[in-house]
Amino acid sequence: MPSNLRVVQFNVENLFLKMGGKNNFFSPTMTEAQWQSLAMEGGPNKSLAKLKWLAQEIELLDADLLILQEVGGLESLENFNKLFLANQYVPLLIEGNSDRNIHLGFLLNKNNVCNTALISHKDHPLTMTSAPAAPGAEVQSPTLFSRDVLELRLLHPVTQAPLAFILNVHLKSKWNRKGHDIQGRGQRAAELRGLLEIHKKLIKAFPSALHIVAGDFNGTAAPKTLQAPEFTPLHTDSQLIDVFDFARVPINARATLMTFNSGGGAGSGGPGPVDAGCERRDSENLKPRTAEDQTEKPQSLPAKHGIQIDHIFVNQAWAEKLDLTQTRVHMFSSRGAPLGYAKSATQKSAMPSDHHPVVAVFRNFWPAS
Repeated sequence: MPSNLRVVQFNVENLFLKMGGKNNFFSPTMTEAQWQSLAMEGGPNKSLAKLKWLAQEIELLDADLLILQEVGGLESLENFNKLFLANQYVPLLIEGNSDRNIHLGFLLNKNNVCNTALISHKDHPLTMTSAPAAPGAEVQSPTLFSRDVLELRLLHPVTQAPLAFILNVHLKSKWNRKGHDIQGRGQRAAELRGLLEIHKKLIKAFPSALHIVAGDFNGTAAPKTLQAPEFTPLHTDSQLIDVFDFARVPINARATLMTFNSGGGAGSGGPGPVDAGCERRDSENLKPRTAEDQTEKPQSLPAKHGIQIDHIFVNQAWAEKLDLTQTRVHMFSSRGAPLGYAKSATQKSAMPSDHHPVVAVFRNFWPAS
């Protein structure tokens, strides 16, 4: 077994494969209409074309561990693994608090020899300080995560000693149907504080293990010079490091989500597409940050650029073990050639997910057998 641990953070956008026991009727040559006829009542499954493309990308990523958001339950994850991934992974999922039935999950490559423990923190109590509310809106105080923090522990197969703690998160979005808590900032901030409470307990008890906090943060959590205000505690109250910060990945190569205005082009008030050929990371860009770097001038995103809302954070000791050459955003491909970022809303909607995966490789993770 290779000694490195290859981790991929990936919001797979509405991964619904609910078939109600009709799996045996599946055929890779069936039409989209035939595929959707297998779906259970309550909504369509993810399109067949997107599922096939998504499986191709996961094969290219060749991950030891996929950290996933927007999964339509354990049945969907199991069906995807069995029907599209040749049953190569162990699906791990506990349903959380999502009112959209989109949950957090993991796919652990069966080539990895380890034991696991899966723990939900969906009942972890949250406290909310204050949040801006729309006029006349009912102000509410959240008590739980809108989805969950799903904890995966990788354990030594013999001693059961913990090797890694992975916290999977999908923080509150900016969409708020009830009008209170404008852009979801208050709840997102409360969820961030709750996430850090869970992380701090784990790293205090197991300081030498690999600690990963990853997911869809629904906002720019790093670098520090670009973060949204609700993510300040990540940089002031924890020692977690964004893998892109440590690897010195250029700002214009970090986008994981593209947004467009109604006309299909880059929105004037928000980020837009970048050229398919992102700036290359040379040896200078790949150097880890030093104390002198903290005095650098604040960076700003170019006018035509996507945003990074998907992150992998790691504890300092294991940041030192990152393979800097493989720390990157994964570009979807067609016929073996990378496509780059979508240049229109139409292109984006045709891709296997509206989010791009984040890749990090940790050297010398697995203990010698």
